[in-house]
Amino acid sequence: MSFGQRTATIAEPDAPPDGTAALVRATPAQFADTRRLALAELDPVLVAEMDGPALKRAIADAVGSVASERRIQLNAREQAALADELVHDMLGLGPLEPLLADERVTDIMVNGPKRTFIERSGRLELSDVTFRDNQHLMAIAQRIASAMGRRIDESSPLLDARLADGSRVNIVIPPLALDGPCLSIRKFAAKRIDMASRFTSKVARSPTARSRSSIARSETSDWRRPASARATAVAASSPRRSTRAPCCAGRAR
Repeated sequence: MSFGQRTATIAEPDAPPDGTAALVRATPAQFADTRRLALAELDPVLVAEMDGPALKRAIADAVGSVASERRIQLNAREQAALADELVHDMLGLGPLEPLLADERVTDIMVNGPKRTFIERSGRLELSDVTFRDNQHLMAIAQRIASAMGRRIDESSPLLDARLADGSRVNIVIPPLALDGPCLSIRKFAAKRIDMASRFTSKVARSPTARSRSSIARSETSDWRRPASARATAVAASSPRRSTRAPCCAGRAR
């Protein structure tokens, strides 16, 4: 006996007419699964023989295959971003690669996996670059150390080294670092400054050069004016002679 109570029914979503599963937008967990499954589809022997562009194409194909099998909706931009992320993790310094390629960025300071500060065009700002976790950041730090023939671990938690382009790198990990691994990269300008360019810039900033340039600009602008205007300006700038006799002139002694 129901005593007048009505049971609620939940409507099931309509299935696609062809009987296949519907495409869903990728969540962060699905992105992680797609990354893991795409890496599992790659052959380590073939990957070791590939260069950067070939590896990126292979990873993009693997990402597209996994997304189609799992019915995860990834557009072309998301697939390319995921492929770039995997290539940077496998061959470079992970999320730091776009910052290293940006010539406006001169300083990179990583305070844990979720906070990365950069100095761009002389201004310090918080970037949107993040790492997945402390293990991801630690793997990048160990890759930098191994490329320099060094090591960084709990027995040697401090590292001072250089990248291949000469950039200075400082790494601190626990137990010295309290909030996870910390990393800083001081980049150098791609364009070197030689003595000739320094001398030219110093001469251009000298007071004599500035005064000469101002005189040249004033003379150029003066000769662009009409002749009547130039005559008026010359008459106004020349000292006037008084034709009036002094008050004591003609006075008899």
